[in-house]
Amino acid sequence: MAGYKGVDRLPNGYEVTVSDVFGALEKQGWSEDSICDGDALFFRNGWSQLWSQPEEYSNSPPGIGFEVARWVEARNATLIGSDSWTSGPNGCRRFRELSRGGNGFESLGMGIDLRI
Repeated sequence: MAGYKGVDRLPNGYEVTVSDVFGALEKQGWSEDSICDGDALFFRNGWSQLWSQPEEYSNSPPGIGFEVARWVEARNATLIGSDSWTSGPNGCRRFRELSRGGNGFESLGMGIDLRI
């Protein structure tokens, strides 16, 4: 997402929208139809650069919003992840409820190094 938005790191609390997802897919030569049942989706928000600064890293990270979580669910993805400690913005409660709600996908917001 950070690359699509033209920044090194998304700002604190930024909520990634479906429009952002579609724009990022298009920038990479993909479309919504490129996402297949069972795929894993990873969001690089640029927060891995804060790993050595735990207080800043933990302060209101960006993440996907509820609208994107519903889109992920509709695409039948089985896993999402990001380079921040949560996949939803600020640990969004509604998002946590969806990702635990038996919808078939797991949230892996554990600080994955997505720079490669």
